[in-house]
Amino acid sequence: MRIHVILNRSSGAVFSKKPHTGVQHVRDAFEAAGLKAHFTVIKGKGLKEALLRTLEYKPDAVVIGGGDGSINLAAGLLSRHDVPFGVLPVGTFNYYARHIGMPFDLFEAAKVFAQGNIERLDAVEVNKHIFISNSAIGLYPYFIRERLTLQGKRGWIKAPAMFAAFLKSMARFPVIEVGISANGKTRLVRTPYMLVGINDSSLSPVVLGGGDRSSLKDDLFCLYVCKCSKRLDLLAAMSKVIRGKVDVVRDFEIRHLDKCVVHLKRKHVLVATDGELLQLTPPLTYRSRAGLLRVLVPPARRD
Repeated sequence: MRIHVILNRSSGAVFSKKPHTGVQHVRDAFEAAGLKAHFTVIKGKGLKEALLRTLEYKPDAVVIGGGDGSINLAAGLLSRHDVPFGVLPVGTFNYYARHIGMPFDLFEAAKVFAQGNIERLDAVEVNKHIFISNSAIGLYPYFIRERLTLQGKRGWIKAPAMFAAFLKSMARFPVIEVGISANGKTRLVRTPYMLVGINDSSLSPVVLGGGDRSSLKDDLFCLYVCKCSKRLDLLAAMSKVIRGKVDVVRDFEIRHLDKCVVHLKRKHVLVATDGELLQLTPPLTYRSRAGLLRVLVPPARRD
């Protein structure tokens, strides 16, 4: 199997302190698994250009080492060429790697790629933008925007930037009114936070198994609408999400759908998709894309 590996040195703890050592560690893992791969190393921007150059070599598969934003970009581009991809869990949160059951040990991950087990998995799109983990409107996009501002313009490191951004977002507490159309019915709701996830674990990605639907290939996505109308109620709900003890009945409305349309009374809306920000024009049309992705996964991955 001709595998091309693209590593984003700006992503995660593997490359944060000693980038060159981290890259060598990945090379050692592939060599130990008996894989002769071609490596491309980028820093920050340049992933799309690296992917397009890689496709010229007609690889059997492309392995991406980066955060969920990098995986998102690669999945969308590679799906248009029907090229399989693998996920090297070197990002900060590695949500998609968790969804597909990838081992976090790099040597074990390389063994998965060597086995060459490829499955067709679902993705979801919002206004034709593909995402592979989750998309949100309301509180979460504002949190991301504030964090990126603190990191980019003020030079903060990630952890304190996340904490400060969270406090500012909670102080603002943006409650939005949306109309949700699905299965021939439309209803209005007021919520601080709405999320569309690829499966049930999208709400609590750090602690998997919180939901009853873990499939990534049944042509459905999960719609979560937060019911909390007060800050303290939302803080309590978020605490339960982090601990993997989500009270769906009390704190969230959850529905399994293959399509829904979200109406908002505004010209543009800030939308988070796999941790990246988009400015989209309502209505937002969410649609499942069955079997869109060809993904290298562990043979024993449970569906």
